[in-house]
Amino acid sequence: MKNNTFLKRFDTVIKTIENLGTGISFGCIVVLVSVSVFCRYVLKSGILWSAEIQEVLVVAMAMFGCAKATREGGHTELTALTSLFPRKGRVFIRTLTSLASAFFLIVFFWASLQYTLNTGALKTIMLKIPYKYFYMFLPIGLGLNLYEFLKKMPGRIKNDPPSDY
Repeated sequence: MKNNTFLKRFDTVIKTIENLGTGISFGCIVVLVSVSVFCRYVLKSGILWSAEIQEVLVVAMAMFGCAKATREGGHTELTALTSLFPRKGRVFIRTLTSLASAFFLIVFFWASLQYTLNTGALKTIMLKIPYKYFYMFLPIGLGLNLYEFLKKMPGRIKNDPPSDY
């Protein structure tokens, strides 16, 4: 019973991280772009460092948002080919595609982690922030997406997707 409570709390924490990561990133993008446009066209002076922050915020929003979409079943599934097969064939195809997807998520997670850790002393041009702080959203987002995907994988394999696509 304690294990089940822990897992539910853990899953709630992950969901909160995904929601906050996506929402805060998006909110900051909206504010920063609005302020940048105002400064550029009204005050006739741009904010030079804003592009660096906007880039990392877009990556963060995409990575958190991808995991959130996996949690909520927001990714599309191409069913035109699999619907031609009987149930066992569909389950077999979904098993293969799920295993391949999990494999690629693991590979991308590992590669992004290595990429982040190996940036060394590289820093941004304007703000002089180490790139590892920018790149860290890649393995974080891929780790969250891998968690969500593995959690959903048994149901994804066993159950046909809803027909309302």
